[in-house]
Amino acid sequence: PFKKKALVESLQTQKEKEKQQRDAIAARRAAQAAEAAKAKAMGSGPKGPVRSRQLTELFAKLEGDDPDLTILDFSVGSWWLSDIDISDLFRILERNTVVQELNLHGCHVGPQRAEQLARCLRGNKSLLALNLGAAGLTDHGVIKISETIGKASEDGGCALQSLSLYANSVSDVGCHRIAVALKRNNSLRHIDLASNTITSQGAKELAEVCKESRYLQELGLSHNLVSDEGALELASAAEINGGILVVELGGNHFAGEAAERLGRALKKNVHNETMRAMTERNATAFEALKDKLQPKEGAKIEHAYQIELDQTDPRAYAAHQLTKKMEQDAKEREASHLSARAALVVEAARSGAIRSLKACERVLHEGEDAVAAVVEAGGLEIIVSRCLQDARSLDAEKVEGVRVCVLCIKSVAEAGGEYCRQLLACGAMRPLAHCLAWGDADISTKRRNNVISSFSDVSGLAAPALLVFEEGQRSAWMGVMSAALGAVSSILETVPEGVGAAIAEGVLARCTDLGRDASEDFAVLSTELRTAAVKVL
Repeated sequence: PFKKKALVESLQTQKEKEKQQRDAIAARRAAQAAEAAKAKAMGSGPKGPVRSRQLTELFAKLEGDDPDLTILDFSVGSWWLSDIDISDLFRILERNTVVQELNLHGCHVGPQRAEQLARCLRGNKSLLALNLGAAGLTDHGVIKISETIGKASEDGGCALQSLSLYANSVSDVGCHRIAVALKRNNSLRHIDLASNTITSQGAKELAEVCKESRYLQELGLSHNLVSDEGALELASAAEINGGILVVELGGNHFAGEAAERLGRALKKNVHNETMRAMTERNATAFEALKDKLQPKEGAKIEHAYQIELDQTDPRAYAAHQLTKKMEQDAKEREASHLSARAALVVEAARSGAIRSLKACERVLHEGEDAVAAVVEAGGLEIIVSRCLQDARSLDAEKVEGVRVCVLCIKSVAEAGGEYCRQLLACGAMRPLAHCLAWGDADISTKRRNNVISSFSDVSGLAAPALLVFEEGQRSAWMGVMSAALGAVSSILETVPEGVGAAIAEGVLARCTDLGRDASEDFAVLSTELRTAAVKVL
């Protein structure tokens, strides 16, 4: 039942997202029509709406092959391209030699401009990634594009390595032409056909391509109409062809056997690809080192492992030092990347947006190094402050933000004693106490006055009994309390001085109430919550 509910929620979310995209496209087209009508009334005639100065300048730079314009993003919200703009863009790109990535997500290319796009792809040899998501192509437009994709780049085809045809009403008819084209294509590594109407019949044809292709690595078929039959064929293709690394099938309807087989095959393929890349990297490093080494007389060094790592041998010592240098450089690059990510998510978290806080939570889950990077960037103070602000209000609308903040605090607490001390220094025990106070939200009316009076002298905690939560919100509140108990437990187990803060903020008083057997007063609290409270005590 849980998986079914999750699938239904996923499909509903996807439908809402697609509706928002359709509404945005419709609004953009209405704006274009209004602009065209206004231009016609002003006497601009068949030329249509006047092009903006920024777009005119951009097109001029494209015609001049400006070296800085390697990435173009015309997705919905970035620019508003009319039909004439799209036509001129394809005409310019046909001769352009600089642009490598083009995003037309949400732009109405339609089947009427697909033929011109195909000509553009045949003429352009620099474009590597093309996003045509929600472009209204339909099968008719996809068929025209497939004719160009189906030719090798040296035979007049395109040089694309990544192509997205997300949400273009592509059926098995269009999928068949794509499959035929992929059999002859020698450049595409990734193709996304998500949110279309492709069934198992189309999935089978794509599976046949995957079995034999030496180039294709990633295939997106999520939110289509693929059943067990199609999913099993794709799993079989991944088992046969080790070059298939990603097959996205979320939002389809098939049993666990296909998912299990596909998961095993892809995991093996990714591992093999990783090992191949490492071998290639080591071989490159060895080639750079080989010329500096003088092998023993009569010996021929062909592989790095033939060098005996003897510290007294200058040749072997050089190889050993190079290996250490490569490992150290890799660690430094990883640490630098992690620090940069941590700084970005912390800066975004200052806005208080839940999405930014969730990004911070994901980084914290990556281990102690990630926790250190977030703490160093000042993320701890931001998280604790936001948690206290929302938890103090006991506002039902802020429960998700509080939950994410508490999970962040818990991740930091689990990283070790030094971080627990920093949490105490930031006053993290206070918002945790307020979170635990939410447990009284469903106390019976008979006991409310007693609860309010019992909290009047404990660190100014709010009177939670004044709130009445909806039935569907109780599990969310309990989830927050469970995470708060976990964070408190980690702090007290690691830092003994945290007990004083827990007493001062009323945390232990709350745990006493939660842990006692008072089913009449705390009917909504689960056994797990009581057990966690007892553990804290």
